[in-house]
Amino acid sequence: MACRRSWRPSEHRDKGDGKEKNKSAHGTSFQDDLSGDARDRPIEAPAVARFFGDRPGIDAGPGKTLNRPAERVCDDAVVRKRVLIVDDHKPFRAVARELLERAGYIVTGEAGDAAEALAAIAAEAPDVVLLDVQLPDQDGFAVATAVAASQGPAVVLISSREADAYGQRVVSCGARAFIPKSKLSAATFAAALE
Repeated sequence: MACRRSWRPSEHRDKGDGKEKNKSAHGTSFQDDLSGDARDRPIEAPAVARFFGDRPGIDAGPGKTLNRPAERVCDDAVVRKRVLIVDDHKPFRAVARELLERAGYIVTGEAGDAAEALAAIAAEAPDVVLLDVQLPDQDGFAVATAVAASQGPAVVLISSREADAYGQRVVSCGARAFIPKSKLSAATFAAALE
């Protein structure tokens, strides 16, 4: 977030010589603000600083100035994860999309088989792939192995079966986690990404 000096021509007028000259909050004209010395003057803290003044790295409040940039900026910002949903059942993809979007994730796309999944991963560059184990052209383990080998996005496997049914394949394919479809929720998905 960049701090900007506010300049409102309607609020700061110099009528001393009969000519109206636009003034900034520092008493200089807008043209003067474009000069190099404008960068050396303190920047007035914006009104929103009072809401964030107690945050680490922000030392501002009403009437204070920001003399130098804070050391830590936006350290508590939430970055929304981009997710690709891969499942051969369209109704399940629709339910998963709604569940993830309501939880704040960005669904970049959907794929119905392994070939579409690999193409979408290359095109969309998601952060996470929610990947069904049973796909029509090849299984999700092969896709997860290919994604892990190319250092692609994190993979969370899903299936209508429990993880025990697949034995060591879940661990050896390079997937981050496995969630049975019956237990898929925003909380289990978030926990799988931690």
